[in-house]
Amino acid sequence: MQTSALVRSALVFLIAFVAPVLRAQVPASPPAPGLTVVKVPLLLPPKPGQRPVADIANVEVRIARGVGGAVFTQRVPPDASKVLQSVTAAIEKLHPGKLKAQRIEITFTGMVAANDLAASGLGLAIGLDAALGGWKPEPECMAVGTFEADGDVQPVRDAIPRLLAVMRAKAKRVVMTEKQVSQVNDMMVSAGPAMFAHTQFFAVNSYEDARPIIDTALTPEMTKGLGYFGNVQQALSAEGAKPDELLKDDEMKEQLRNTMVVMPSCVSARLLLRVTTGQFDKLSSEGTFYAIEDMAPTIFTVVQSSTPNDLTKLPNATVQAEIAKLNAARPHFATTSLPLLDAVIGYGEIVRVYTEKAAASVTENQDRNRALLLTARDVLGAMAKFRAAHR
Repeated sequence: MQTSALVRSALVFLIAFVAPVLRAQVPASPPAPGLTVVKVPLLLPPKPGQRPVADIANVEVRIARGVGGAVFTQRVPPDASKVLQSVTAAIEKLHPGKLKAQRIEITFTGMVAANDLAASGLGLAIGLDAALGGWKPEPECMAVGTFEADGDVQPVRDAIPRLLAVMRAKAKRVVMTEKQVSQVNDMMVSAGPAMFAHTQFFAVNSYEDARPIIDTALTPEMTKGLGYFGNVQQALSAEGAKPDELLKDDEMKEQLRNTMVVMPSCVSARLLLRVTTGQFDKLSSEGTFYAIEDMAPTIFTVVQSSTPNDLTKLPNATVQAEIAKLNAARPHFATTSLPLLDAVIGYGEIVRVYTEKAAASVTENQDRNRALLLTARDVLGAMAKFRAAHR
């Protein structure tokens, strides 16, 4: 009886906490014959108190025996069906009658959070279109975007962690929505132009523009454009390369201009051209928040801990170095972030004053603890307001 009770308890736990996450092993490569695979960066199930992290998952599409249209091979939450309805409505226009006349099986692999399935929409559309149209997506390309029934590609939430996942995976080409170009710029401002040495980003407004970018059978224009930009990538990835100096070279500028002529959707070339003229160096709100956290990891770790008044965790030299980075980067930050930035700098200033001069009495020490706690609370409040304003 006791064993049965334990089993029931375990099942309750699994249903309550594990069911919202789809878990499956990523298939061995190359994929099985007849399987269309599209890679998408999806958020991992969030952890309390931590910012979102993404990893690469797969959308797999296989044409199976029978009829019945597009179906999932695994148990999925209701949101997945809504995503599929939007995607199939648009794909039906490209392939009239084909969806209903066949059985098309869809499988997600990797670890996929249920509330993040909408972000797989563009990848799912590519997978279905390729399977029905008989073309093959480039295995090293990735898709970032939600999808609507009219064929419009829409932004995903938390784009920065997805872009970080794409960069870690060394994607060859990435297709995304034009509405999220600012987040690619954020990455470039933070990481530098060399980030494009291996990965090339493309922006589209509608699904019809996505296929030429990700199809293994390249159009003549794509072949030319990739060749032009490949010369830029080769220069950026050369040993000892200095990207800022390279981009001043007339030959590099010409390669970038040629890229834009034949591949106007190439975001990487567009942004690098703007670098050559000193434009586009502002971070978006989302990019600003990530940059502030990255530049002040010690401060943010302690502020969000249970003891934000513990000076032993706040080496003054480290804190002041972080504050100096924030002040130097201020011109790049979104203006909406300034209250948060000022709150962080205020906290760092209190750390400096209290570290450089010891408390004269127990009462003064208590006052200092109280001041640190209140200032930390100001930082947390500014963080909450900033996040709420940009959801």
